[in-house]
Amino acid sequence: MNEKLHITSFKDLEVYQNTYTAMLVVMKEIAPKLPESEKYDLKDQLSRACKSAPRLIAEGYAKRHQKYGFQKYIDDAMSECNEMLVSLSQCRDIYPGYVNVK
Repeated sequence: MNEKLHITSFKDLEVYQNTYTAMLVVMKEIAPKLPESEKYDLKDQLSRACKSAPRLIAEGYAKRHQKYGFQKYIDDAMSECNEMLVSLSQCRDIYPGYVNVK
């Protein structure tokens, strides 16, 4: 039987945990390996997008009782995740020697 966990904080949300873990991987293993020429473009964009997703989920959780509050933040977090996916694809395709795709 699949037992449901009681959610008492945004930290209990799987989507928060997953985006936070992804942010750590990007910030520790991918962004530092990009060339210095990408400091103000791809590296900066990737860093901002990956940090924004868990922040938006946490902020939205605080507004979960508002009619559209939580949904707006979840939509914004999804947008940041999509942006991060595009940036990661760019890293993989432009700099395959810098980024371990596994």
